[in-house]
Amino acid sequence: MKLGILGGSFDPIHNGHLHMAEAAYHEYKLDKVLIMPTGISPHKNDADMTQTAHRLEMARLAANEYPFMEVSSLETDSSETSYTFLTLEKLHAQYPDDKLYFIMGADSLSYLDKWVHPEIICGLAVILAAERNDCEEQEITNKAIRLSKAFSADIRIIHGLHENAASHIIRRMLHSGEDVSDYLPSDVYRYIKENRLYGRSQNGAD
Repeated sequence: MKLGILGGSFDPIHNGHLHMAEAAYHEYKLDKVLIMPTGISPHKNDADMTQTAHRLEMARLAANEYPFMEVSSLETDSSETSYTFLTLEKLHAQYPDDKLYFIMGADSLSYLDKWVHPEIICGLAVILAAERNDCEEQEITNKAIRLSKAFSADIRIIHGLHENAASHIIRRMLHSGEDVSDYLPSDVYRYIKENRLYGRSQNGAD
């Protein structure tokens, strides 16, 4: 089986995340894509993140619209910091006969060599990097060539995505009371409003 993995804090999950997963699924003929919310983030203060239960539920509501997507609590169930190399090691042990495809934005690819154990990441998974408006295909290709030489990486481009949606911008818009229905699945937007997430009274919303 060809198993895609899309990780992130998903605070909140938005259409850009889903379109990236969908594009990877179709272009590289994946069998399934795991949507994996971060547990203990190596890059963010946990106090600034929305509660895990909310982030998981929003991810599940979003994934329900796509039969090939499945939400994984692998990282949120762990007491370890959510380093990608550890996650891929666990997935490799859990799915030893599957080929892993790690999905990321081109912005993340630009500093993949600064992640913890990039050699393990590149050894365990094919890297699928999505095009963005602010990162041309040639830039991705040049970076992929350098990473391939350094870590024997197999890096491929997800084409045709040109969205600039970002969770921190959506949080700011929600905090200001703006309409974000164009950026979020309807069930996720409804859940946010029902649970009063990212409002003016919520700590860490911005």
